[in-house]
Amino acid sequence: MNENINDKLNDDFNGVMNDTLYFFPGDAEEDEQRAEEESYNLSPWYGKEREAYLREYMDKDEFIIMEHTGALRTHLVYIDKQAREREMQLTDEMAESEGITADLKKSDPMLWVGKMNNLRQRVREIIQQDMIYTGYHEGVEEVS
Repeated sequence: MNENINDKLNDDFNGVMNDTLYFFPGDAEEDEQRAEEESYNLSPWYGKEREAYLREYMDKDEFIIMEHTGALRTHLVYIDKQAREREMQLTDEMAESEGITADLKKSDPMLWVGKMNNLRQRVREIIQQDMIYTGYHEGVEEVS
């Protein structure tokens, strides 16, 4: 009887045996990371823009391999998180250096909004130039 079960497991390596799904123990941390990546919403300025850049300029076979192995999604989430973190940091630094403060927001809200919109656009352009439209292996292990 054990031989039959082993044969069946070898035939149905994907974890299905006699129409019953079996879950094999795996790395819980890896599973948690994968679930987080799948549910993560990519920013249109960073993650989705990075994907469009890679789709256009990366070797097509390499792109397909990354897409099917999950390495592409991992890379996009990594880049998106790094870019958002950098955006917050740069926005705070530049706003302070340019005198875009809470006092300005109180005294002249329309001027503050205009300056902040301009600043955010400049920050996005800096990040896109530095992180999005550059070489394509930052944050990802080589795919073989």
